[in-house]
Amino acid sequence: MAERLQIDNYLQGDNSTNAITSLSKCLVDKSMTFQGVITALAPELIHTDAEMRARGTRLIADLIRALPGTYLNEAELNHVCTFFCDRLKDQHVVVPHVIFGLLSLVRIHPLKDAQAVQIVEAIGKEVHVQALIRVDRSAVYNIIHGLLSNHIQGLQTMGPDFVFSFIQMMDGEQDPRNLLLAFNLVPTIAQSFPIDRFIEDLFDVTSCYFPISFTPQPDDPSAITQEQLCDALRKCLCATPAFASLTVPLILEKLTANVASAKLDSVLTLSEAAPVFGAKELAQYIEGIWLGLKTEIFRASSENLVNACLKCIPVLLGVFSEDSSDEHLKDMTDRIIKECCHHYKQPQLGLSSISTQILSAACSGSAAACSIVLDASVPVITAQYAEHTTSSLQCSLLDSLKSLVQVAVPYHSKSPAELPLATHIDSILSIIFTSINDGDAALRVFGCKCMQPFMSSATVLSTGQVSLCVEHIMRTLQNDEAAEVRTQARQLVTGACTHFPDTALQCIVPSVSEWLQLRRTSCDAGLKAHITEDYVLDLTGHLACSACLLPVLVELWIGHLEHLLREQWSDVLVDRCHSLLATLQTGLSGFSGETSAMLEIVWQPIVLHLIECITTAAKFTEGDDLPVQVLLFTNLAVLQSASKLVATLIRSAESRVQTDVITRLVATATESTSSGFAPFEASASPRQSQYVVLLAAVVPGIPGSALPDGVHTLMVPSLNMAVSLLHDESATSACLLSAALLNKLTDESALSTALHNASTVISNALEHGNVNAAVSLLAWVTRAMVLRSHSSSMELSAKLISLFTRNGPEASAAAAAFSLLLNDDASRNLTQAGGAMVMFLHKQKFFIQVRPQLVEGFKEAGDGSVKDHFLTALSHLLFCVPEQVLLSEIPPLLPLVIQCLSSSSAQLLTSSLNAIMALMNGAPDVMGQYVSDIIPLLLKLSRFQGNMKVRQSSLRCLGSLTALPHHLLYPHKNRLTQDLVASLDDHKRLVRRDAVECRNRWIMLGSAPP
Repeated sequence: MAERLQIDNYLQGDNSTNAITSLSKCLVDKSMTFQGVITALAPELIHTDAEMRARGTRLIADLIRALPGTYLNEAELNHVCTFFCDRLKDQHVVVPHVIFGLLSLVRIHPLKDAQAVQIVEAIGKEVHVQALIRVDRSAVYNIIHGLLSNHIQGLQTMGPDFVFSFIQMMDGEQDPRNLLLAFNLVPTIAQSFPIDRFIEDLFDVTSCYFPISFTPQPDDPSAITQEQLCDALRKCLCATPAFASLTVPLILEKLTANVASAKLDSVLTLSEAAPVFGAKELAQYIEGIWLGLKTEIFRASSENLVNACLKCIPVLLGVFSEDSSDEHLKDMTDRIIKECCHHYKQPQLGLSSISTQILSAACSGSAAACSIVLDASVPVITAQYAEHTTSSLQCSLLDSLKSLVQVAVPYHSKSPAELPLATHIDSILSIIFTSINDGDAALRVFGCKCMQPFMSSATVLSTGQVSLCVEHIMRTLQNDEAAEVRTQARQLVTGACTHFPDTALQCIVPSVSEWLQLRRTSCDAGLKAHITEDYVLDLTGHLACSACLLPVLVELWIGHLEHLLREQWSDVLVDRCHSLLATLQTGLSGFSGETSAMLEIVWQPIVLHLIECITTAAKFTEGDDLPVQVLLFTNLAVLQSASKLVATLIRSAESRVQTDVITRLVATATESTSSGFAPFEASASPRQSQYVVLLAAVVPGIPGSALPDGVHTLMVPSLNMAVSLLHDESATSACLLSAALLNKLTDESALSTALHNASTVISNALEHGNVNAAVSLLAWVTRAMVLRSHSSSMELSAKLISLFTRNGPEASAAAAAFSLLLNDDASRNLTQAGGAMVMFLHKQKFFIQVRPQLVEGFKEAGDGSVKDHFLTALSHLLFCVPEQVLLSEIPPLLPLVIQCLSSSSAQLLTSSLNAIMALMNGAPDVMGQYVSDIIPLLLKLSRFQGNMKVRQSSLRCLGSLTALPHHLLYPHKNRLTQDLVASLDDHKRLVRRDAVECRNRWIMLGSAPP
């Protein structure tokens, strides 16, 4: 009775889902049996009305889907499978429900191989798949996929019958979604079943769709794409070598078509098919393949097609190289060489560049192919170089040599038995040396470029050849007066130091050291004017690319620093010291991750030495005759550079070392005032207070776990220092230090106390002190909390917003401070890269929370200047938030952003224009509503004289508007094209360029796309 009641509920259709749920629950808890349900359902299953039989069958299918996979025993599973297979013989209204039941059975319940065979045989015999609706055909393909995934060995016993059944199922399929399912099945079938009897049939049911031409529905985000269909079909055509005699002729046929997409798809298919088909299958088509590829390459009708053809060549040659005989490889390479090499002898044709690309592609196929190509092409190129005297032609030939060498060099490091360049190195180097010594600067540049591949590998040149190359490089660096040539030579020096450190130690470093020594003295005889001290120091920075060179370079740098400290004071000395520190920063940045190797060398002579210099300079008592060291390391530019270098190196050290350094710095800063050194005191001299610059550079980069407890004793002094100093840089550094300490505090109680202290200091300064300094401190503290998504960030930002209504300078300062809150570029060390604690999605969270406050404040503000402050703050946030958030949040803000375009602030205008551009690219339909309002404002800004970037951005926005529907833009076309004439005469070239592009877009408005 219970079974019949639930069956009746299902058949009535009112609560079918509940009925299935109740039935499955009763079956699982064994208050009912599966046999009992089937017995109770018998009247419907044998009913004379097909609709009733369909309802009864569907109930079983839904029940099978709802039951756990382990519920049915073997006998029940067999009975259900047999029942469904038999029901496929029923009328067409029943069959879809049977297919649904079979799909549930295959997906959920563990079938035997025999049952898998039974299902496939029944579908193949009883069901005309293509007569079903799309959903049911999709179910059939999913059934086959499930059976192939779990019962392929059982299905293989069907032999060719399975292949024939699948061909019948797929033949005539037109729905793209079902085609994708069917295409994904073909490779498995072709590789796992005997297809000999049905090769052409299986190929025909898939190849008839090649090439794919399909455009998905634009309003369906989950729709499949043409790329998915193309990739799946490509795998079908390349599924087995048995398809080679069918696929390759098809590809060659489509290569002669007039449709570019068909040609591209054909070449991509050939690239994927070649490794599968193998050399023997492809050999008979070499002539046709090369003819098709070279035609498209030299025709150059499409860049994508040319690139695809060039990528196909090495794939083919790689396949031919794997063959036991080199006959096919020589056949292909000979055709390539014959077609390309003669173009070097006919430069007037202008085909040498594309020929070089083809030869380079061929060289990348294999070492054997590379050897054949180089043996044929290098003698031709070298002979043509010697024959021609025109610089431009020689430059072109050198560029071709460089491309070929660049491809060949990696083979020398893979196998000592295969060295394609071995017999050509001397002739190539001879040409390079000749060009480097030529009188034409352009030729010397190309000569250096041609040497670059040899300097990028340690396995190509012999020791003598390396020494000869280095000799020419150093001669170029010393004597060549062309800056572009020396730039190329400098890159060669870097490569030589990286791959040939022993030669660099013997030849390069001594020469550079001698140049520096000569420039430090008056004995500079023999040195060209371009070998200045800055030039040599910059060169030493490029030498620091090998660990074995670092000790020598460090000794050289420190020796130069000591020399500077012994010289008499002059303003030029600051620039020289700053240049040295910049060189150290550049040279050591490449070793920042190699803590053990690098820090052992540089820790004592550089890190501790610079800390000692900065500390000594800060502690030095006032006087008339100050030492050079004090004058140098209290100069702001030098101090900042030295502090940045120290911070970079300390960031790479171990946590223990970081803790020790911070402990020493804090101890120095908090010494008793009796020592006379109190950098955090309000009465401290500018020299002493600048010590905080070092602290502010180092502390933010140290992980919170490595900071000693004593560092937080600096919190209150740094807060007070930030609002009491009159020295702007020291005050800003104090703000940064305070923010870094707050950002890294993990103890919530200590953080609460620190935030309370910060709030008190800021409030007092706003009421009775330096309001600009107070706003700056508030902005930094807010940023520290925003980065870690702390709840206090909302309270702090509200405090910033509350300053907008004040009459003093703090109002505009508070609005401008919003540029700091989310802008990583403007915040110096307090970033994730700089070691700050940064929470995921902090920008999105802060913007979404603050935006309503800014919008509401703007609406309530009565004074125009106050409204500007809200707009300024909002524009700064819009400039910094990720584009995804911008597109979702800005549509309701667009009227405010458009209002910002009437401002005179360049920063506000730039932020607003960037927001409009992002919205134009991401949500043009929203912009369409405001076209009439925005065009006059953008035209006005295209002549904005206060800032070139504003004019550029406005012109780009005007140009992007042409993507909107034609009927919205046409009324403005004539006026806009006339008004843009003024921008064509702008005094800035970049603005004129943007104006030309913008005006051209509007002139072509409504024309057919090219």
